[in-house]
Amino acid sequence: LRLAENQAMEEIKDAARVFYRSKLLIGIALLTLPFCGCYAFRYYGRTGIGMIPAQLQQALSLSLYLFIITMFLSYEYHKKLKATGIAEAAAATPEGKNGQPFWSAGIVLSIWICMVTLFLILCVICCYSFYHIKDPNGEYIKHIIWNMLLNIFLIMELGLLIGSFLSRFRNRFVPYFTMILAAYLVSPYSEELAGQISQSTDGKSPVYRFVELFNIMPLVYTKFAPNYSFGESLLPYRVALILFWCAAVLTGIFLSVPRTRKWGKLSALLSCVCLLVYLVPSSKVIMNGNPANTLAHDQYYYSIQNAKLRDEEGGYHIRSYRMELSVGLRLTADVLMEVDESLPEYKMTLYHGYKVKSVSDGNNHPLKVSQEGDYITVKNTENLNIQKIRLVYSGCSPAYYSNIQGIFLPGYFAYYPRTGFVPLFDRETYDFKECFVNPNTEFA
Repeated sequence: LRLAENQAMEEIKDAARVFYRSKLLIGIALLTLPFCGCYAFRYYGRTGIGMIPAQLQQALSLSLYLFIITMFLSYEYHKKLKATGIAEAAAATPEGKNGQPFWSAGIVLSIWICMVTLFLILCVICCYSFYHIKDPNGEYIKHIIWNMLLNIFLIMELGLLIGSFLSRFRNRFVPYFTMILAAYLVSPYSEELAGQISQSTDGKSPVYRFVELFNIMPLVYTKFAPNYSFGESLLPYRVALILFWCAAVLTGIFLSVPRTRKWGKLSALLSCVCLLVYLVPSSKVIMNGNPANTLAHDQYYYSIQNAKLRDEEGGYHIRSYRMELSVGLRLTADVLMEVDESLPEYKMTLYHGYKVKSVSDGNNHPLKVSQEGDYITVKNTENLNIQKIRLVYSGCSPAYYSNIQGIFLPGYFAYYPRTGFVPLFDRETYDFKECFVNPNTEFA
């Protein structure tokens, strides 16, 4: 065991020597730090609206550049190892047959990635400290660190894995073409093309479903105004998406080495699990033109799909609401409403993104319900003396998010039932109408 450890250490040292003896590799690696520092301190000391969160956003805008740099360094580094003969010499040993030189190179590059990530964390914290803002619980510092780990460290590690995998190819055309294609797909330019295709087909093209599989970069790369209240997304679906690609590329690396193919099956399973987590319905904050699950959804839903907008009196009033709201991946609600009359049916309005699971009266007697778009009809088919109605539902809205990172549910938005059928959207202004309840209504 000690002999194997010593051999592994020697291989890491040999791989490190190849790295710092190459003027191209060490030059790019060293120049990356001052480049990141200058870029991160661009807005240092500036005052004005949005300048505090801009410090973090400025640093995160390096994600794409660092991803490309790491891909190139990883590819050229692994090719350099082959050219020096270290990989061939190590192949004579069992560890070498398991691809040990490539893992040694990965460790060397991971150390450099850790240095870059730590350096950027310190830069952003330094920029943030200029404003002397009280943060007793260190929430913003935690937000900075987690963002750097996700959007810098993990994305750079993905670049490392891609470069390592592509170094298996003998010619340079396929690897460089793949790296250019990967850089394009994760950049904002692919989403711009997807937006043009989607608009030309009135949102019917599935191009966004494909493009969003490569949407690993932070929100700062979009052309939309930043959401200062929410910050940069750290939601589970983003973590799962980046880990999916890491595991998928790692699967290719494992399968390319005969003795590590059993690990390839494990990493393939991990990539499938991450993909499933990514696909789980949740409240996401995505800023692009996708009509399926972004801010453009409601404009597409009400205007292009021409969803029904109805305006009908309910014939009753809701005296009080008792709401139990819980937020995880999306909003789950248990709402008990006290009504002033017992009627054959009750017309209600609830945003169409929330799906009703069950309806009952105050005695937990089940009631029949139908839901069509924003409109719910609760039917009293047994002529019960109804005084209270209980609705259980869950869901989300692309515009008004509710997840583990943040909640934005304004009072005029129908995230809880309203009396009668109310038109929620204005097709002329392409925006939501304000939908308030009676000011005398009680809430608990």
